[in-house]
Amino acid sequence: MSKPHGAVAIGILSPQKEVLLVREGAHPLGSKWKFPVETVREDENLKDTALRGASKEVGIDLSGIDFTYLRKGGVDRRKFRPHFYALTVPQEAFDAIPGTGIEGDTILGVYSFSLSALKKLPLVEEHRTLVEELIHHLS
Repeated sequence: MSKPHGAVAIGILSPQKEVLLVREGAHPLGSKWKFPVETVREDENLKDTALRGASKEVGIDLSGIDFTYLRKGGVDRRKFRPHFYALTVPQEAFDAIPGTGIEGDTILGVYSFSLSALKKLPLVEEHRTLVEELIHHLS
């Protein structure tokens, strides 16, 4: 069996269906919004990558919370697609998420948005598709 590769995007939701997004500043795409994303290391599985990414980019420990695997990643028509997980965290954990990134200086902010607001945000192009998939999954 081959090892996972690529990246994992994490859709973190509150019980009220607010969605957590991050905004990066020192990034080639400018200050567009995106789901937290982490690169898969050779020695870890996709869920471990999601746990590490959530801790690194958002400052939340997601161990013990059930994940839903929404999409397999890979290269599709010469375009990279990350694996995509979604999960709902308890409201108190969601409310305790800091408003800034944890590691490094690239994260300008960590914010929550309603599902209806997501469609109006300037999103990283590939993450617009992830938003549509998440909304479809929740409906």
